[in-house]
Amino acid sequence: MRALFSLIFGILMLLLAAGIAVMGGKMFDVSRNFEVNAVIFQPADLSRDRIEKPIALDTLSEETVRERLIKKFVHEYFYIMPDADDIKRRRRSDSVLARMSDPASGVFKEWNEKVAPDLEKMAGMQVLRRVVVREVTTPPGEYIKVVYDLHTWDMANDITRPPQVSKDKVMFIRLDFEKGLRQHQTNGAKFNIRRYLENGGDPATIFRFKVLEVVAK
Repeated sequence: MRALFSLIFGILMLLLAAGIAVMGGKMFDVSRNFEVNAVIFQPADLSRDRIEKPIALDTLSEETVRERLIKKFVHEYFYIMPDADDIKRRRRSDSVLARMSDPASGVFKEWNEKVAPDLEKMAGMQVLRRVVVREVTTPPGEYIKVVYDLHTWDMANDITRPPQVSKDKVMFIRLDFEKGLRQHQTNGAKFNIRRYLENGGDPATIFRFKVLEVVAK
């Protein structure tokens, strides 16, 4: 009887092991076929508020697209991560801020010379800064007015400390914008948007959006 019980128990263990092996193989196959699809716009800023299907570009107004791109530009202009490598990447000529700036305007050059050094210094001191754009308006004239707040944490790893908040800061931006996607790169070569996004390019830089001038107060 004991021998029979041992035999049955051994068969059950063998079947269980085989089942685990099959399930593990299926999970491995799923992981190999996993994809992350890039989207241009989501209906909400916070991931928990997003629905699965992104909003199509054609359904958004020109004003909405422009405002979201302006918010992205201001974010890139001022945010700080407690990571020296992050600001080094942002100072390169192929960075998001550089691509969103007109190459002949000197906007990126001015940022690199006058703003980036302070950001880099603070990043090295483990400072964290969040940019909150509160208002984008178009007063009479060719400049767009952007009102924003800066929330700065001197110690990024201490969530109990309240941030230093600089409120009601103002930036005026002059743009060259047209709703639609860029067809050519800065050097005149045809712009392969699909390949650019698949290689990890930032979706904000595929639009016909260039900042010509920045006046920050």
